[in-house]
Amino acid sequence: EPAWTVGDVRTLELRKGRTDDAGVNAESFGLTPVELEVVEATPFGVAFVWRTSPTTMLNAAPSAEVQAQVEEMLEELPTQTIEYRVGSDREFLGIDNVADLRAQMLDVIGRFEDVGIFDDPEVIDRLTSLYRSMDDATLTVMLAEPIQLLHFFEGAELVLGDEISGADELPNALGGPVIPAFTTVGLARMIDDDGCAEIVQTTTPDPSQFGQIMVESLVESGLAPPDAPLDEAMLDFDVENRIVAQYDVAAARFRRVTATQTITVGDRTRVDTTILEDRNL
Repeated sequence: EPAWTVGDVRTLELRKGRTDDAGVNAESFGLTPVELEVVEATPFGVAFVWRTSPTTMLNAAPSAEVQAQVEEMLEELPTQTIEYRVGSDREFLGIDNVADLRAQMLDVIGRFEDVGIFDDPEVIDRLTSLYRSMDDATLTVMLAEPIQLLHFFEGAELVLGDEISGADELPNALGGPVIPAFTTVGLARMIDDDGCAEIVQTTTPDPSQFGQIMVESLVESGLAPPDAPLDEAMLDFDVENRIVAQYDVAAARFRRVTATQTITVGDRTRVDTTILEDRNL
């Protein structure tokens, strides 16, 4: 288990990407440098500041024109400073500056409108309404995804080959009800070529409930009109969430955590990947 002390600063790299076999944006990745600082450490928990630097996009657009638009969008995006806390058991406790981050996101939407990136007023109105009405807990879920990956397996006690399975639930980033799921977690191997132990967790939402919940959440959040025609295939998702963490035994901390979500609808598959890597190791 890593020992966090006040003044510790770690350099992380956050990579978020998507592959889509439909051929549109077939593969794209964003790289965001992150500085993580410990600002408080007590027997009850640890407080951190997560500071991002500008994101660089790779293979983000199918044409030079769209690529230029993506780069223009990135220029409008401010860096983020997220103040958050974890408990003594490394459970994520929340973000302290949610109100500031909400205001920042609303400001970004306004900037996009000013430079003409979104030329549909309805899109602007829906996004603005979504972020204004979203409660703090839901906004925290959305903002904290990569942060929670960093602390996900801290303090875990696992035996090689053993697997722990059971019912679980996934948060709904759109603010709707949680999604019923089934999870399996285990220590897959003790040492890999990099001298790391590897922990794997696989979570499979209930496909029929996942589709119905997400469709209803899209309508409820205003991202889809109530009378929009609904393809029946949208109610029959095949979904798998997988987290693979590499724990550096010598350094006593995690070197890399990779989260993937694979969604299959009919003959189409999309994979969203988030990788958080400690660049100090």
